[in-house]
Amino acid sequence: MEKNPNNPTFAAIDLGSNGIRLSIAQSAPGQTPPYQIVHQSRQPVRLGTDAFTKGILCEETLNETTNTLQKIRNKLNQHQAVHYRAVATSAARNCSNISQLVTAAEAEAQIKIEVISPSEEANLLHQAIQIHHQINAHEPTLIIDMGGGSIELILAHQNIIAIQSLPLGPVRLLQTLTQNKSTSLDELLKPAITQIQNWLSESTPPNDPPCSTTAYAVGGNIEALADSRNQLLPDQIHNPREFRVQELQKILPILSNFTREQKMTKCHWHQDRADIIEIAAMILLTITQHTRLEKLRIPRLSIRDGILTHLGLQT
Repeated sequence: MEKNPNNPTFAAIDLGSNGIRLSIAQSAPGQTPPYQIVHQSRQPVRLGTDAFTKGILCEETLNETTNTLQKIRNKLNQHQAVHYRAVATSAARNCSNISQLVTAAEAEAQIKIEVISPSEEANLLHQAIQIHHQINAHEPTLIIDMGGGSIELILAHQNIIAIQSLPLGPVRLLQTLTQNKSTSLDELLKPAITQIQNWLSESTPPNDPPCSTTAYAVGGNIEALADSRNQLLPDQIHNPREFRVQELQKILPILSNFTREQKMTKCHWHQDRADIIEIAAMILLTITQHTRLEKLRIPRLSIRDGILTHLGLQT
């Protein structure tokens, strides 16, 4: 996109469990959404590796993260992005020494990090989806936000009805399975099934219609699974904005028979994605099977879009 020098530029930075993502946008007054993306990038810095095994960030991860943020600072300066918001999520909440990273980031990269709560994550994502898609006002709709460390389930129509945060992110579960070889993924997911069903039952107002059989599903792993249909189910035509549960059921056994190298070659995934994608697929399938979902809308949005929406409306 060609930049308009008269419109302000701003940015959103997301320090997640499986990577650090940057989105830089320019204000687009009078448009929906109120911004246009001019740059996006992702660095595979996995904060969750330390967070979910040790509960702290080791020196190597601290240095890698700080170096990445310095590069992001250079990119912000290059695009003259004065306003930004940098947020850290599940992995950061799990680290007892996260203040060291916050201090180092501000001192060495001039980037101020906020460690946000699950409810703030949910609000940012809901705002992004609402402005892009206008969530149905007549029936409760489920939003599934799969991060590396946690999954946020959001029940909403025009406003948020209820939020449930579950420690079921694929990076977190991979670390648990690696540390405890006798534990199976089914054992880790089983307690969440009843929790999800009870939460939906308690959260849906008694006079409201049943929850929609279509949900919004966001997150890098969900998008990667949806995109993999072109390679794994080549005989079918796929809607990039829609993912049927039946398709997910077909993909999972194919992935189960692939080695890491085959996943990387066949689906063009980096190693960090290939390591966790099968776990992500099993988590997603478990949720869909116990929430009556038939298909997922893939809006290709994130909490960064919520941040950019807020900044765009302010400028």
